[in-house]
Amino acid sequence: MTDYRRSQKRKPYEAIMDKVKGWFGDRKEEPEAKTLLKEEQQTIQKLLADLPDKYKLVMYLYHYKQLSYQEIAGVTGLPIKTIETRLYRGKSMLKEKWLEVGGHDRHTSKRSRAVTLSE
Repeated sequence: MTDYRRSQKRKPYEAIMDKVKGWFGDRKEEPEAKTLLKEEQQTIQKLLADLPDKYKLVMYLYHYKQLSYQEIAGVTGLPIKTIETRLYRGKSMLKEKWLEVGGHDRHTSKRSRAVTLSE
């Protein structure tokens, strides 16, 4: 009994979320959530296509083809440090463009920040 209480004190948020998900199911399966996810994916693909070629290639190989830094270096002939730099800068540019088109509305709302902070 004492162990149960301790475990509930350590992870109250997770316990509550498990119960709520059990009541309402996983919201990812709802048509609205699927549509929003699809729209976000299309937006990200468009933004990725707008990146300069040197960043787009490395981002594509790493995230879509799931190649390691060493494999990308073998394909492109670039040093690993250059690949790391291009990935970092590419992600930064993509994030900046994402915020410009309003992709941040759902992800940085006060509600989502409060949930993140409470975890």
